[in-house]
Amino acid sequence: MSVSEFTQRILAARQSGTLLETGIEPTSLEEAYAVQKLTAEGLRESLAGWKVADHPRLGPIAAPIFAGLSKAEGAPWPVEPGLGVEIEIALWLKRDLPPGTYSRTAIAEAVEGYSLGVELVGSRLAQPDRNLFAFLGDLMANRGYVMGAERKPWQDLAVPGRACRFRIDGQLVHDAPAAPPALDPLGAAAAWLSRGNDALGGLKAGQFVTTGSVCGIVPVPGRGAAIAEIEGIGATRLNLV
Repeated sequence: MSVSEFTQRILAARQSGTLLETGIEPTSLEEAYAVQKLTAEGLRESLAGWKVADHPRLGPIAAPIFAGLSKAEGAPWPVEPGLGVEIEIALWLKRDLPPGTYSRTAIAEAVEGYSLGVELVGSRLAQPDRNLFAFLGDLMANRGYVMGAERKPWQDLAVPGRACRFRIDGQLVHDAPAAPPALDPLGAAAAWLSRGNDALGGLKAGQFVTTGSVCGIVPVPGRGAAIAEIEGIGATRLNLV
């Protein structure tokens, strides 16, 4: 497989807004992470943060969130076909976390605080579930991130069961108890660090780590002033245009 050829296909899809059909694709974790690195280089992007997950088939995985696609609360975001949002908790790092084995306490000690964030998602792949290595190379469908302005000191958060809501122009689009596959941000970060085989240098001080939606993927039905909320934790506003 040509890593560079798949990267060029991904970059072209990002520019044109079209979806990739089957073709040359990565066939291993190493190739997927090489695609992530070449994508960052092709876009001339630095890293604002990481999305990490403990995938049921791939195990602990991660993808970069680019600085140019990480926006402050209230920032305008274009509504494109297939766009969804994920309401998440982002951990801000105050020191580097190189790959290795960490306890939850050790991860917590490296966290400066947390914010409520909104990840913008939408795969560049026509069939994102068909090849999980291609999905990983496509940055796990990340399109960007809108970060809540409020940064709170870290504490172990009891997330399950809290109301998770998303509104556009005051109208409820999503309202359900928080119940994603994994509700332990520290544990997700620790699982990734135990593997830590990305090609972009890993978790660094000043970056954030976002560790999975508490609401699943919420399709964006249209434009408007939007607000994402986890009851008792916080809210983040974004402007869908």
